[in-house]
Amino acid sequence: MSPLRCAIRTARWPPWTHTTRSLPIISFEPPTTISFEPPIGDVMTSKPRVRIVTTNDLFGSFFHRRTSYGVQPGARSLVNAVDSLRSGAEASLWVDGGDFAQGGPLAPASGGTYGFATFRELGIDVATIGNHEFDWGEEHARRWLGEAGVPIVVANYDIGLPSTVLLDAGGVGVGVIGLTHPALQQFNSTLSGDQLAPEVLVPDLARSLRTSGADVIVTVIHDGVDWTTTVQGPLQIDTGRIEALVTSLRGHTDVLLGGHTLGRFIGTLADVPFVQPWAFGAEVGVLDWNADGSWTTFGVMLEETDNPWTGPGASANWALSHEVVGEISQPLAVRPWHDNSLAESMARGIAANTGADISLVFPQQLQTMQSPIDGTFAFLPAGQVSEADILRVVPFITDHVCQDVFVSEMTLGELEVLLECASGARPVEVDVALSPKTWGGPAVARNRQRTGQTISVAMASLYSERALAESWIGRTLNWDPTGTDLRAALRTDVAR
Repeated sequence: MSPLRCAIRTARWPPWTHTTRSLPIISFEPPTTISFEPPIGDVMTSKPRVRIVTTNDLFGSFFHRRTSYGVQPGARSLVNAVDSLRSGAEASLWVDGGDFAQGGPLAPASGGTYGFATFRELGIDVATIGNHEFDWGEEHARRWLGEAGVPIVVANYDIGLPSTVLLDAGGVGVGVIGLTHPALQQFNSTLSGDQLAPEVLVPDLARSLRTSGADVIVTVIHDGVDWTTTVQGPLQIDTGRIEALVTSLRGHTDVLLGGHTLGRFIGTLADVPFVQPWAFGAEVGVLDWNADGSWTTFGVMLEETDNPWTGPGASANWALSHEVVGEISQPLAVRPWHDNSLAESMARGIAANTGADISLVFPQQLQTMQSPIDGTFAFLPAGQVSEADILRVVPFITDHVCQDVFVSEMTLGELEVLLECASGARPVEVDVALSPKTWGGPAVARNRQRTGQTISVAMASLYSERALAESWIGRTLNWDPTGTDLRAALRTDVAR
């Protein structure tokens, strides 16, 4: 059987019944309507025929906590917001773009199970998977994705899941094509399966869905708009790469839903509706299919409510949140080109724990805490720091994304080259979210001034930083384990 035929697996799923919960406090952005004539009146005054709500990269954001821009409301506020949006349409579907299972504190506290279990309770109708669903290996992913309770669709990596699903939304056939990240091995070298390009897969999958009765084709992909950091603060969005993909799929899919990159775009690309809301449950993206066949897109930013999440993992989160490991007098953050204080704290902790001459922490390793709405990717408020906070900063627990610290000897000249390249002096063919040029260079802690020709350098390598260092220096280094890791480093520094 050809790889293409293997990839085309379609599942049918019955319509879902949803219970409307209490209305959260939400704010609406001005909508963008895709039609030949300007919209008349408020888009919320008449019910669309089908409303698609979308989220991406929830990454364990189930519990309320403070962020640099305000608050992260948590899963209960998210579910309430989606339910209120559902009530404003004749029919609706909630589609998620993946990376829902990883994230602290639940994933590291449960061996990678609580994230899957909590996802199952949210009321999502269909999802694809992200690269972080594989953080505990393929067999772990197969088991827990098989118990998700909702259709999980992925066409471009064979993990035994269907490529598409045909859903009934109030009599409208909605075909959903799922695509994980097109370059999974860039994030997890243990994945060996072939990945066909979306532009190869989607035309045949869409044609098959329309033949089976789909009125609307939705493609959800774990990839999205690129961005660059700026000295002004907010991200500068770059749509060029993803727009090229959208152009190749135009005429086959009616809308695309994005994720993965932590950027945001709500509108049209290449005349196709493309919606990628802020990640971490900070925003819900909405696409309304109107009675005249036009599409309306907008975003809903969530605000704090009084209803905490009480589902799976709530008791574990409570216990971890009350396990105090230290206290900080000032907030710690990672905001490229502005504030690297959280990475600096961890570099100090590595220096204290290892005794290495130089300790490095790359800020791109710390982008698992909040949406960069104000340009900030990680944030700890002043005050007590709990074990739950530590696990949010560094949630990774597996060999596939390793937070362990290693040490190697190198010359002063080699260190100079490493630091220059780690600050973006050389182009690197990596995902935008990992590019050294994006982040402004690593945090550096020095234990003492060495007068010899060689020095010891300690660092973790979550995203192949050790391999990059060797490529910049031009030789293979001997890396020895230190017995400590990034979490221990942060615990050490905040406990001082």
